[in-house]
Amino acid sequence: MINSISYSLLRADEIYSMGMQFVTILDKMSIEDPQLTKLKGNISIQLSIYDQAHLKPSTKLLTLKVSDADTKRDDGFKAFVTYVAACTKRLKPEWKEDCALLKNLIDLHGRTLYSGSYTKQSSRMTKLFHDVDGSAELKAAITHIEADEWYAEMRAAASDFDMVYDNRNANLAAESSVKTEDAFISLRYAIQMLIKYVDVMESMDLNPAFATITQELNGIIAPLMTQIRSRKTRSEKEKEETV
Repeated sequence: MINSISYSLLRADEIYSMGMQFVTILDKMSIEDPQLTKLKGNISIQLSIYDQAHLKPSTKLLTLKVSDADTKRDDGFKAFVTYVAACTKRLKPEWKEDCALLKNLIDLHGRTLYSGSYTKQSSRMTKLFHDVDGSAELKAAITHIEADEWYAEMRAAASDFDMVYDNRNANLAAESSVKTEDAFISLRYAIQMLIKYVDVMESMDLNPAFATITQELNGIIAPLMTQIRSRKTRSEKEKEETV
């Protein structure tokens, strides 16, 4: 008979690990039993659902990454604008027309475009890059005043932001709506159903493989329950000492 499990004392990671180990054991056994295969498959499904609910990405962390990428994008744009402005003051008459051309480009798309929303800034910078890509005159002006590196940094920072921003939105859209508590209950139920079936089959003594399964599962349950009871005892003792 399979050992009793104190589900109420299990932590989230403990029931998840136990379910994974149960599935691994049954995969190794390779018993031709449709009911057992169905019960094992149900645990695998619940593990996947639980994984999405319990280990879903942190919205806060993703948002911080977006904010950091946006700061770098802003800095890249400001650096390019500042460089072009500085070049207009250089004592290089041959740069005058190129600087005027690039200054008009920046004015057209907005010197403070970084103050807009994420999507508005992305739209304006994309249009700016599109204008440069479609103009041999603009590209030549950037190269002539030695602004290629400044422009490349600005463009790379904008590209990095778009990638991080899209990744954040994709993760939020795919984030499971299942609560961890509900996933825990469903996984526990799937494990309980498997244990009941194995117990019944072992008691009927129709297939000696079920005795082996019982032994293998108990090999996982016994040390886990010992660890949990020890933890509970320590916790109760600490409470008594505190009182």
